[in-house]
Amino acid sequence: MHIENIRIQNHRLFRRVELGNLPQLTIVVGANGSGKSTLFDVFTFLKDALTHNVAAAVTRRGGFRELVSRGSEGPIGITVQFRESGGRLATYVIGNSSWTTRACWPSRAWDSSSDSEWYRSSGA
Repeated sequence: MHIENIRIQNHRLFRRVELGNLPQLTIVVGANGSGKSTLFDVFTFLKDALTHNVAAAVTRRGGFRELVSRGSEGPIGITVQFRESGGRLATYVIGNSSWTTRACWPSRAWDSSSDSEWYRSSGA
């Protein structure tokens, strides 16, 4: 599996972040408090949500108020696009509007509408 894109909305310090065109090996470097651990917690959150359920993943992190970006009412959203070993592109979406999760195969087009407020980082 190769993660190609990830979007994070209102998850701790990430209000609206998109990491795109990620290479197979990605090295994360940054100052203290810049979000390195939070980025990795996104993947742990997804694992907990899939292994148990979303409510357990939220509770493990101290509840919604501890998980949502400061000053934000939400919603929290995580979208991951990854290429499966067979080459098929898949999209996994989790969000708290009703704490639903969905997986889309084959992947929908990466929706870039109304994205002017997203912070984008693109792997080179």
